[in-house]
Amino acid sequence: MQALIFAQIPKIGPILSRKLLELSGSLERLFDLSLSELKALEGFSEKTWEHIFKFIHQSHAKDRAKSEIDFLIKHKIRPIFIEDLDYPIRLKQCEDAPALIFLKGNFPLNANRIMAIVGTRKASPYGKKLTREFISQIKDFNIRIVSGLAYGIDIEAHQMALKMGIPNLGVLGHGLDQVYPSTHWEISQAMLHHGGLLAENFSGTPLSPGLFPKRNRIIAGLSDAVLVVEASEKGGAMITAQLANSYNREVFTFPGRVDDPYSRGCLKLVQDRQAELILGAEDFLLSMGWGNVK
Repeated sequence: MQALIFAQIPKIGPILSRKLLELSGSLERLFDLSLSELKALEGFSEKTWEHIFKFIHQSHAKDRAKSEIDFLIKHKIRPIFIEDLDYPIRLKQCEDAPALIFLKGNFPLNANRIMAIVGTRKASPYGKKLTREFISQIKDFNIRIVSGLAYGIDIEAHQMALKMGIPNLGVLGHGLDQVYPSTHWEISQAMLHHGGLLAENFSGTPLSPGLFPKRNRIIAGLSDAVLVVEASEKGGAMITAQLANSYNREVFTFPGRVDDPYSRGCLKLVQDRQAELILGAEDFLLSMGWGNVK
């Protein structure tokens, strides 16, 4: 209940949320402290402490939390708070990690080897072929796959992972009460039996373009490495790659034609030394030191 109330506090993003927990000592202590005790803590203005105290103790926030709990129980969704022992270790290393995430399915968030595969929504036959071949070549190396369930490279990765029996996770840019695009609903349900779906947003969260770049930080943060198959110079895949670089994750990409708009992003990553160029899974496994099965 407290975690669900905490996650609703307006104007307190992921970075300030962590600062708030550090200042108060813990989630439980935050709710136990009086307003005067909170104001005695350094780090926030008195006005901000008043805003936080008033919000976490109001009935509206509690009612919304109760409603979400009912939804989570009904749909067998597990909330994971950043203070929980099973919160993803890799994601927790990122300063802008969400305070609360929701997981549906059995995807092992702390598995030894997790990689993201992303790319343009307008994938070419070449990009789709590279994705399928790469995934088929890593199936025996206990690597789990993360992507965004979007059109193009993302859904190609999810479909091939399912075909190869590789646990794979779809990270959504909305709540777990819907799947966007809706045409990927059937695939998303198949993933629940051999992977799962993850989101940071409550059910009923309206679709908004601004939520998808936020989603990309989770994809990058959950992974040891990110593979960009095809990408234009602007778009979600490039955002994911840049975030992965900022988190000190390994980034890889495939070569493409210089006159192909959906290879320009990949080539720019290499040119800017933000990604390692690979020709196939063998190069990737060698660079990651994952040539042995674990």
